[in-house]
Amino acid sequence: MNNNSVNYHKNRTVWEPDPRLQIKNWRDKILRTAIYIRVSTDSEDQLNSLEGQRSYYMNLVNSNPKWEFVGLYVDEGLSGTSTKKRDGFNRLLDDCKDGKIDLVVVKDVSRFARNTVDCLTSAQDLMRLTPPVGIYFDTINLSTLDIGAGLIIPIFAMVAQMDSEMKSENVKIGIESKKNDGKYMCPTYSLLGFDKVQKYEMIVEPRGAKAIQLIYKLFLSGISVVEITEIMMRLGVPTGADKLKWSTQTVRNILRNERYCGDITVQKGFTKDIFTQQKVKNTGERRMIYEQDHHEAIISRAEHERAILLLKANWRSPCFNLKYEIEVVRKGILSGFIPLNIAFGWYEAGYYLGAFESAEPDIPKLILDEKEDPIRIPQNVSSEMLNSNDNACISISKNTIMFNRHCVQFMDFTHVELLLHPSELLLALRKSTSRNPNAIPLCDKSMPSYVSKMIYDLMGWRWDFRHRVIADIFEKNGESVLFFNLSCSQYCANHKRLLTQEWLDALDQTPNRRMMFKRLLLARKLDDWKVGEKATPVKEFNSVVPKTSMAKLEELAREVEDLYVDWQPRKKATEDGDKI
Repeated sequence: MNNNSVNYHKNRTVWEPDPRLQIKNWRDKILRTAIYIRVSTDSEDQLNSLEGQRSYYMNLVNSNPKWEFVGLYVDEGLSGTSTKKRDGFNRLLDDCKDGKIDLVVVKDVSRFARNTVDCLTSAQDLMRLTPPVGIYFDTINLSTLDIGAGLIIPIFAMVAQMDSEMKSENVKIGIESKKNDGKYMCPTYSLLGFDKVQKYEMIVEPRGAKAIQLIYKLFLSGISVVEITEIMMRLGVPTGADKLKWSTQTVRNILRNERYCGDITVQKGFTKDIFTQQKVKNTGERRMIYEQDHHEAIISRAEHERAILLLKANWRSPCFNLKYEIEVVRKGILSGFIPLNIAFGWYEAGYYLGAFESAEPDIPKLILDEKEDPIRIPQNVSSEMLNSNDNACISISKNTIMFNRHCVQFMDFTHVELLLHPSELLLALRKSTSRNPNAIPLCDKSMPSYVSKMIYDLMGWRWDFRHRVIADIFEKNGESVLFFNLSCSQYCANHKRLLTQEWLDALDQTPNRRMMFKRLLLARKLDDWKVGEKATPVKEFNSVVPKTSMAKLEELAREVEDLYVDWQPRKKATEDGDKI
């Protein structure tokens, strides 16, 4: 050997591998083992199954000398189609990532996850850890640590998903069958004022019912949603979810809920995907049922209907009229017209037509005689083609109404009232005073309008167009009124007038101008126009609920407060809603 050669291994240090890590077969390793158990419902049978599984797998782990028990993770009454709400499952994954667990024991693939994607994703995430964490499926005696498990487990996961989808379809069929028999799922969790009896029945809960009655009476008496929210918290009344903190949305949901008047709507929404558990509003994809008098009511149907209308009104508008209802003028040149309140416009167009038809027998008939000398109707075509700003006109968009300066100058009054004839498709403008609850301050600025939607629906107008209508001015003996023929409106888009041939042709057509001709003929025949004639209610369309006195409200509030003096939060069992 050469003496000059250098021994490079003289100072070498060697660390031998950990023998525990050299064990190829995971079954021969000492593993910190956790148990995961899931039952899909909280019924008595399933709870018994839970206890049985708990006992069985505790014995299984303790009987294996290679397994060191480190924890039990349980999800009760939860579906396996998604991992989002499975607290036990998510806690298990966190502990695996923290290095506390080497092996997870679970009954089968379907107990771990019924969603193929969730199952494989979770299994792969655990296998990527250092050291990898395995999942042992007891019924098939297979672990993700086994060679070839990556090919076999996806097959079982797909079978589990298929089974879940088939069960979901069977549940849908069962629910639809029950609906046909008039049996509806009636979840009352978070529903103040009701308790559940058996599966398909609801009963009134007296304390909560008093609170509901107070909320409705306050709202119908003109107390805002914000103020009601503060009142309920001040009285110490809990929400349906047993929370003392109220929100304005909670109050609005109560005022919208048809169950309080004894009705029920079935299938308002549905679960679009059983795996993501995404819930969407039912807009026609599923059958929906509305049944009246399904259960005992807490408030009257009239109170509920009025609350719905008031919720959609603009309370902040200076034109808001709490007591607004549909009334019809029955005499004079405005006979058949209905006063509008621009802050209270959520009656549908059909409602105005129905009110007019109900009142029509009381309105004097005007029969047109074709032989009678026609009254010459001024044509607006030329002026509109030149400049409509030279005429008194009204502009209507989907959210606003505006009178131009010529309207303001002609009326020469601080306030006006807007009226609609839903059959003749005419608007009318007459002078008014600030004492009229439907009065509109007359100015040449656009005002927020809640009746625009109804007018657009009545006329079938496109929402992306603004409409301008020139006035026909009627004057006689010091009385004056402006009429606007909605059938002869001018389309405007991006502040540009669109004079289509159809629009120009329509101005001369008999149906459109005939309605204004009727008003002109009526004006000629009437000695007294009675422009200021008051509108009177239509009996069948009177939805106003008598206002509760302040003293009565205070008495009811004290009664509700006394009912909840000894209130203690209680846990409510989770109820299965109409999820399918």
